[in-house]
Amino acid sequence: MSHHQSADSATHHLLPSAVGVEKSVLGLLLSRDPLSTYTPLVTAGIGVDAFTYPAHKIIWEEIVSAITTPVPHDCISITQSLAHRLDELGGAHSLTEMVLDAGMVTQLPRYIEQ
Repeated sequence: MSHHQSADSATHHLLPSAVGVEKSVLGLLLSRDPLSTYTPLVTAGIGVDAFTYPAHKIIWEEIVSAITTPVPHDCISITQSLAHRLDELGGAHSLTEMVLDAGMVTQLPRYIEQ
């Protein structure tokens, strides 16, 4: 598995190029506590360039924007803030599926550290 430096920061890493991993990382961040405790770990180690799929990049940027403000970053809030782009992102159900798939990322800290 290879990793690359992001254009954003030398500390940001690329995730393994797999749609499932990308969805799971986003799902963790869209979940309510306790899973959202991954938020500082993820935002410190992953940049937008870590995502291969354009829809995932859009969702990531919206989550990061919400994390850096007092706006909630749960699935409902992010879905509402992206309402004008849901067709482009695969519909509201695609964000919900990410939350359901979030449990698949049991090695998240390892992916970030690599």
